Amino acid sequence: MFGNLNDTNTALLAGAFTIRPPTTEDIAGIVEVVNASSLDEGDLPDFTEEEALDDWQHLGFDPATDAWVAVTPDGRIAGYELVWVRDPTNFEADGYVHPEFAGRGIGTALLRRAQAWTAKRVAATAPGAAGRLRASVSRANAAARSLLLREGFTPIRHFWRMGIDLDAPPPEPAWPAGITVRTFVPGQDDHPAYVAIEEAFTDHWDHVPQTFEQWADRHLLSERFDPSLSFLAFDGGEIAGSVMAYYRAEGGWVGNLGVRRPWRQRGLGMALLLRAFGAFYRRGTHQVGLGVDALNPTGATRLYERAGMRVIARYETCEKWIEPACGEGSGADASVRVGASSYARR
Repeated sequence: MFGNLNDTNTALLAGAFTIRPPTTEDIAGIVEVVNASSLDEGDLPDFTEEEALDDWQHLGFDPATDAWVAVTPDGRIAGYELVWVRDPTNFEADGYVHPEFAGRGIGTALLRRAQAWTAKRVAATAPGAAGRLRASVSRANAAARSLLLREGFTPIRHFWRMGIDLDAPPPEPAWPAGITVRTFVPGQDDHPAYVAIEEAFTDHWDHVPQTFEQWADRHLLSERFDPSLSFLAFDGGEIAGSVMAYYRAEGGWVGNLGVRRPWRQRGLGMALLLRAFGAFYRRGTHQVGLGVDALNPTGATRLYERAGMRVIARYETCEKWIEPACGEGSGADASVRVGASSYARR
């Protein structure tokens, strides 16, 4: 049996593993768990300590209450879980178990902790409503997917991680007529870029509008933000499209590539992608990746394939509606299922 999942104090799992909130001293162990899980699933082990700490800096997130680690008797991190708040009834769980410790019930215990946390959070912030908890799993991890299904999650969407090896300089971008491009100027472009990016992503599946403060916290205040790798395409004085790229471990990552509706179907998306590729290549970075909705309605997957990118990993997003906790012990005492495993980082 696993102890009270609503209790944020130390709890014992199967008499061997301790589950508690993480501290900064756990960061190296957390990174090891995430990268070992990714490598075991055939993905790239490119999570860094900087990214782990950056995750903890976002508005409204507190690792002391919103994250947990499973620790071995000798102090090694065996599992990691955290929950993000998207809005008062919309939450995302992200969890991992080191492959060496798979099959010990750690994945189940951590996932149930996330569910109990969601039930309490939604009761406090949206009384009378149910909370929607989502988690993504690698298609290569059958045990993790089975865990989510056993816990009542339903698959709802597929995502790809795509990548390219730049063995030669990428083609020069062909900009549509009237379009100019430059790098992001902090302090000048902050709010205009936010407005343009929010509009460009409105068409995307399950887009949740963000305030400027939320968007800036996630992007401009991130340790990963690099204005010299972020490009804005202008039609006159109006932003038509943008791409914000940055480094993940030793590779490049393309994030927030978006084109506003009036400028679509003119080659602007491809031009922005190639501009990002070229910037990385000139810096000596030849491996570049990105994440994409496999059913993206704007045709992004076809664009990336035309640019020479290939699918590296496939993920499935699952969700579960969770009723608010009615009391301190609601959903707390649950038996641990043997054979649980990790579920993957998005």
